[in-house]
Amino acid sequence: MGDDSHNDENFRRGAAVLASISPEGAQPPWVTFADVAPLLGRQTGYAFGTIMARPGLDLRTRELATVAMLTVLGGCDAQVAYHVGGALRAGATGPEVVEVLTQASVYAGIPRALNAAAAARKTFADLGVDPTVAAPRAVVVDFLAAVAQRDWTKAAGFLSETVTWVAVGRRVPWAGTWKGPEGVARFRETLLGGTVIEEVTVTEPVASGAVVLVRGAFAHRFQDVSYTGRFVLEFGVSGSLIDRVEVHGDELGSPVTSRIDSTVFTIEERK
Repeated sequence: MGDDSHNDENFRRGAAVLASISPEGAQPPWVTFADVAPLLGRQTGYAFGTIMARPGLDLRTRELATVAMLTVLGGCDAQVAYHVGGALRAGATGPEVVEVLTQASVYAGIPRALNAAAAARKTFADLGVDPTVAAPRAVVVDFLAAVAQRDWTKAAGFLSETVTWVAVGRRVPWAGTWKGPEGVARFRETLLGGTVIEEVTVTEPVASGAVVLVRGAFAHRFQDVSYTGRFVLEFGVSGSLIDRVEVHGDELGSPVTSRIDSTVFTIEERK
C-alpha cells in the first residue's frame, strides 16, 4: 500500500466520514502519524470507509457504540474524548452520551466508566455542552411523542411555567395567545371542543440553536366541513423546557376530503 492509497474510493469515503466528526482544523491520523506510523494512520481512513460509512446504522449510533466499546476496553481516554465529540457532532446529545457511559459501567466496571466520564467531561466543556440538559431538538421530539400518545400530563412536563402558545387566526375559537401550561391546556380543550381532528402528521424536527421547526399537515372537521392543510410549528426551547410555540399556516385549511399521508408522528383524535 503506497501513497496512491489517497486516491482509493474507500479511503476517500472514510476520510470524509472522519472529517465530519472531527474538530474543525483537526489533522487526520495519516497526517499526524506520517513520521512514525504512516501505514497505521492510513488504516484509520480505510476502517472508516469500510465500517463507519456502511448504511446499516447511522453515524450517530455508530459513534455512541464506539464510545461504549472504548469505555469497556479501558485505557482509551484520548479516544473516548474524541469519539464523544464525534457523537455530538453526529447528532447525539450530552444526556445520551452520559446514558451510554452509565450503561457501560455494568459491563466495564465503575472505575473504567468514571475514567471515560472524566474524558467526556473535558469534551463537553470544550464544546460548551451541558450533559445534564437535553438538546432543543430532543426536547421537541419527546414533547411530540407525548402528544402522539395523547399523554397530556407528560406533554405538559416539557412546557415552562411561562410558556406562550401563539395560534394565528380570526375565524376559529382557538386562535390567540395562550400563556402558561394552563393556557396551553385551555387551547387544546378549545380546539378539541369544537373540532374533530381526523389526522395530524409532522415531519422530523429541524433545530437551529434554541429554535426548532416542525412541518406538518392536518385533516379535521370544523362546523361540519372537512378541511386539510399544512402548517409549521416554531418551538423556542430554553434549558430543557419549551417556552414558546408559534403555529404558522392556514387556520382552517382547504375544504377538501382527501386524507394526509402519515410521516413520523401521527396524532389522532376522533369523536
